[in-house]
Amino acid sequence: MLRRVLPGAAASALGDGMSAVAIAWLALKLAPEPSRGLLVGAAVAAYSLPGAVGAVALRRWLGGRGGARLASVNAMLRAAALGLIGCLALAGRLDPAGYVALLAVSSLLSTWGVAGKYTLIADLLPPDQRVAGNTVFGLADQTSLMIGPALAGLLALATGPAVVITADAASWAVLAISYARIAPLAARLARARTPGPAQPAAAQPSVAEPGPIPLGLVTPLWLALAAFFAGAVIWGPWMSLSMGVLQDASPPAALAQVIAARSSLLILAAPLGTALGGPIVAVLGARGTLLVSALATVALALITAAILAARRRGHRRRRS
Repeated sequence: MLRRVLPGAAASALGDGMSAVAIAWLALKLAPEPSRGLLVGAAVAAYSLPGAVGAVALRRWLGGRGGARLASVNAMLRAAALGLIGCLALAGRLDPAGYVALLAVSSLLSTWGVAGKYTLIADLLPPDQRVAGNTVFGLADQTSLMIGPALAGLLALATGPAVVITADAASWAVLAISYARIAPLAARLARARTPGPAQPAAAQPSVAEPGPIPLGLVTPLWLALAAFFAGAVIWGPWMSLSMGVLQDASPPAALAQVIAARSSLLILAAPLGTALGGPIVAVLGARGTLLVSALATVALALITAAILAARRRGHRRRRS
């Protein structure tokens, strides 16, 4: 059943990878010379940060909707806002303020779109198949996002960034139609599945990325590079496994809200971490900052693993 949505999801991820280049490129074309850097920064921020606001402000209206409907609404808004950007830019009627405003509108439901996608997987698949479903979608996303920027560079060079953004809008429209077609089936399956008691996922998330630790200590370069390689291997399945934990541990009615809250925190965490990184590096130095970050990650992962193990033991005792 997920095969009905996967082509549209892959096309949308490809379009988003293209827009990652085209959004900054179009900002450079629209801004006057002295304020180019400011507009690029505002455009990039407008394409991500409003999603955190939407996760909180729209929780009352969107929190109870099914996964397919949430994802479809986000895809329709993305298609409309990005399509309007492309059309106005091609017509020479797009100004910097309108550009940033439309980008903000396009990303307002982004966290709900992510929540809808992974809630849909939980609606359609039994618990033992959810991690595999998460992995399929994650692989499609990552592959398309790797190809998208390169393709955007070629297409924007030939036709301009407005055409690239318009193509991204079309990909979101395809995805919206895919979700809308599967929404009734997903709703029926979700109603038919009797929710059991919440359980931790069978597969636990990875403990931590070990790559920062050797760089925080005095170690040979080859060991640090090997640790980074191991960290990359661990990171690959982390998204699928962590989503599997959320899908199994959250009550079905609250799953979309939980994933939306998680996504909004991730959106805010990156710029906050960047802002805090400067002062921390000034105090601890680059090596010390890497070491503290790695140890904190390991400690948090161990605490999470202990909580999940305790919940599993409690569930087994209740069943016995």
